[in-house]
Amino acid sequence: MRSRPLSILLLTALLYLSGTAAAAEIQFSPQLYQALADAGSPETVAPGTRITLQNWRQYKKFLDVGTQALFNGGYFWKMGSGPEYTIVVGPTHHFITPKQYRDDTEKYHAQAKLRKVSTGGYVIDGYVAGLPFPNPSGDLAGTKVMYDAWLSFGPFVDYYLDSVFQIDRFLNVSPNTSEVTQYRLMHNSDPPYPIDMAYAAGFYQSSRYFVLAPEQSKYLSEVTMQRADPAAVQEAYVFLPSLRRSLRLSSAARCSPSLGTDWVEDDSGAGMFFQLSNFSAQLLGEKKLFWLVNSSYPSPSISPDAYVIKGTVPSWPKPEVGPWELRDVYIMDVTPLPAAGPSYCYRHKVFYTDKETFVNLGYDAYDASSKFWKQDRVYGRAVKLPSGEVTLFRSVNVERVLDMQNAHATFSLAQAVSIDKDVPHGLSDAAVWAFPGGLDRIMQ
Repeated sequence: MRSRPLSILLLTALLYLSGTAAAAEIQFSPQLYQALADAGSPETVAPGTRITLQNWRQYKKFLDVGTQALFNGGYFWKMGSGPEYTIVVGPTHHFITPKQYRDDTEKYHAQAKLRKVSTGGYVIDGYVAGLPFPNPSGDLAGTKVMYDAWLSFGPFVDYYLDSVFQIDRFLNVSPNTSEVTQYRLMHNSDPPYPIDMAYAAGFYQSSRYFVLAPEQSKYLSEVTMQRADPAAVQEAYVFLPSLRRSLRLSSAARCSPSLGTDWVEDDSGAGMFFQLSNFSAQLLGEKKLFWLVNSSYPSPSISPDAYVIKGTVPSWPKPEVGPWELRDVYIMDVTPLPAAGPSYCYRHKVFYTDKETFVNLGYDAYDASSKFWKQDRVYGRAVKLPSGEVTLFRSVNVERVLDMQNAHATFSLAQAVSIDKDVPHGLSDAAVWAFPGGLDRIMQ
């Protein structure tokens, strides 16, 4: 006689739990982003404020949508109540782009024009160097921000050791270490290098990834290349040490994992390694949100111990990493056009782009049914250039991606950063190492 009431109670509990999960699941809506604090609002939060699981709703409008999802607790990855999950508020820093980049913006920005192409998207004509659209506005404001972010400042070459941790739902951690070298081959604003390298061959930028550990993956390498023509297909090559040869990856593999991580190939380049002309970009607003961008400059915390590796939010920065600050950002919704293919990985990719530097600070990715899927965040690091100028740019940062649906995470911690002439191992020779021919020199 008791089994029946018990079964009813269990069924009720299951229905309640499933209803709670469904209610907590985020479906894309522009209103989610438009409800955030406006960039021009006088509202603020005083430095020294501590935001925790207990009081976060008071500051909800200053928290990006993905971080709200962590605080809401509706997904496997969720904010904990311990002190390591505290957001400590600090003052807002101001970063300006280097002088040469600003000079090039002033000199060349009037030449940059958007042109609609047959895909329904846009390409950029007349661009030389600097920021193409310093004051994005009008019906194409979102597209202008997209190109500003794609063409934001970067040095000719930067290098770092990348400690990567892959974490599953059981908090098993798979670490690996790679060398990462990134090259700006065209549209350069980093003296004494020319605007376009003579050997660029139409390639705007290139990234080289060389695995150092674990031993069984050593020498596995990848070179990804993006042309200056935003309508051109990106190229990616991988060196397989077991075969002692390199292979070109299919151009259709846009949504395949990059070196086994939770990032796909199109997520490279600060999330923008996609064919820009095959996508539409809409500006959802200019907002004021908390972000971790200073990382205790000039002594950033680069130890993995400063981050939660095994926890309810893997890769969460502990307070010792540095204070969070309110930053003005553009919120840009990038969606695939039919030319991107019928089964493209993301229906929406919502970027948070820093208004001062046009560096992408992260994005929220939604699956084909517009359900929240991944949260990518960049914990920015202020970097001193050889010129002595200090700025932010889209490389050499700490970055992580949380797969909210499949309870998986990848955390990337940049260490031993060097720029231009200080890059080690002869890797500043971009004519060799920025191209797939350099892969043939591995293991020789």
